[in-house]
Amino acid sequence: MRSTLARRATTVAAAAALIAGGVGIGTAVAAPTVGLVPAAGTTTPATSATKTVDNISVTKSVEGNAALKPGDTVTYKTVFSVTSIVDRYVSAITDVAPAGFTYVPSSAKVTAYHVSGGMQTDPVTATVDPASGAVSVSNPGGWIVSKPLGGSAKQLTLEVSYTVPANATAGTFDSGVTFKVNTWTGTQSFNPMGVFVTVTVPTSPGGGTNSGGGTTPGGGTTGGTGSSGLPFGSS
Repeated sequence: MRSTLARRATTVAAAAALIAGGVGIGTAVAAPTVGLVPAAGTTTPATSATKTVDNISVTKSVEGNAALKPGDTVTYKTVFSVTSIVDRYVSAITDVAPAGFTYVPSSAKVTAYHVSGGMQTDPVTATVDPASGAVSVSNPGGWIVSKPLGGSAKQLTLEVSYTVPANATAGTFDSGVTFKVNTWTGTQSFNPMGVFVTVTVPTSPGGGTNSGGGTTPGGGTTGGTGSSGLPFGSS
């Protein structure tokens, strides 16, 4: 009986510490580092997905056509909202496209609340990781995401466009997103996110494909675990 009570006391104390700190639930657990993930057994790949951490809800979707060919442009939209009246301030977002997809210069734009002017959409300066091609934007003060008791909710939206590489191999490929929240520890990671695009490679007159020798857009080989070019998880 004494040991049972001790275990219960420990459990209650741990839960109280999480609630008091306000960041324990928001701390990311390292996610698989993936680039290209074929949607094994999926006949209709999802082009939108929603994930939640603490009271932040993140919805990523493919804008427009998700059926692509080498050279096409694809746009991803990620929307942040909150499920309670606790305001959050998102200070950084990294959009993770399939490996090898290249950022369309100046395509990143953020829709966020401004004290002067309300909700506005503005182009932002993006940083592109030279190894993975992932696109990051930041605001040290944080973009507010809120759900007031009265008035309109304030969401945060990031849109980023990419070009499918000319040597892309046919397949269905996942994407992801990571982000940071002021007052939370570490980087929150939904990578992979479960938001897919499908690349079709035209057939040449001789019956072969016009891809660059059978490589994936990221330069790796296709398979159940994808390529390993995206170094995202907790930090």
